Amino acid sequence: MCLILIFLFLFSFFFLKRNSLINKNNRTIFFKIEAQQLESDLVNKIKIGDRIFDNVKNFYYGEIHDLEIKPATKILENIIDGNFVLSDIKNKNNVYLKIKCDVNETLDGFYIGENSIRLGKLYNLKSKNFCISGYIIDIEISD
Repeated sequence: MCLILIFLFLFSFFFLKRNSLINKNNRTIFFKIEAQQLESDLVNKIKIGDRIFDNVKNFYYGEIHDLEIKPATKILENIIDGNFVLSDIKNKNNVYLKIKCDVNETLDGFYIGENSIRLGKLYNLKSKNFCISGYIIDIEISD
């Protein structure tokens, strides 16, 4: 019985590993990451062309291709009439970074080495001048 379980485990491991290597293509993608409620001083340090690295594993993602800054907002209740209004948060901004990245495309998704690029995943990024955390909200494949 134990031998059968070991065989099934090894078979499934090699099958899954083989699938991740099929159709391996080098591609350029752009992914957009949203970092919320950043201080204005930190936002001023972010520039187009900055080289972006992973803050935990220290591998290179790519360069900032585009940068969009919007005031951070929150929903507040208007006590007078009972409605909810969208209000700006003083000295806070939401930043949207579009990062150009060279990846390997497999059947499982996009990878930089062993590290996956996935929508909705939290990433900790750093550059020479800043360190931020944010979620990937968009991935665009370059042709």
